[in-house]
This record gives sequence, structure tokens and C-alpha cells, in this order.
Amino acid sequence: MTSRLSRQLKVRLSLHNYADDVDLSKRENSALLEEIIADVFEQNTLPALQKVAVTGGDPLSLGQLMRTQYPKHWDSKAWREKIKTAQFKVKAEVEIRNIGLELLRLKPVDK
Repeated sequence: MTSRLSRQLKVRLSLHNYADDVDLSKRENSALLEEIIADVFEQNTLPALQKVAVTGGDPLSLGQLMRTQYPKHWDSKAWREKIKTAQFKVKAEVEIRNIGLELLRLKPVDK
């Protein structure tokens, strides 16, 4: 039996030194950029996750989640085998929180 695992990634980010002609202060523009970034996260995360899982690795600590939610059914040895053949679904949700210039704090120079 193949295990099916879903994980939702919530990403909050700030864009500093944004230099493009698209006005991201308009919600429709920033929403489109959020969707594009979410797609990139999903497309890149899934293959990486599958590559690590084939070796029995658990990069998102899904085993810990399973252990805490279903402690009576938890078997760490069985988990390492199940994750090798698991089917993953990754959904990313991106929120751009800040857009603008990055302010640099200058340090005094010793004389």
C-alpha cells in the first residue's frame, strides 16, 4: 500500500530593492506574483522531496507529525520504509508582506 502525504507550505516574504516596471502596490499585480512564486516553490520542492524520500529521509519531519498524531500506530522502522514509496503533494501559499527598498544600517568606522 502506498502512503499519500500532503503538505502545505506557507511562505511570507519581503521584496527588497524591487526594480521592475510592474506596480506591486496594486493587489492584482502582487497576487499574480504570489501565485507565480508559489508555483515555483511547488515545482522545485516536490522533486527534491521525492529524491530525499527514496533514501528513507524525511526532510519535512512528517514522521514526527505522524508520531504525535497517531502514537499507538507509530513504528519508526516501518516509517522509513513507507516514506520511500510515498506519494507526495505539495501546496504552497505565498504572501508578500513588504515591498520596497532595503534600508542599510551604517556602522561607524574606527579612526
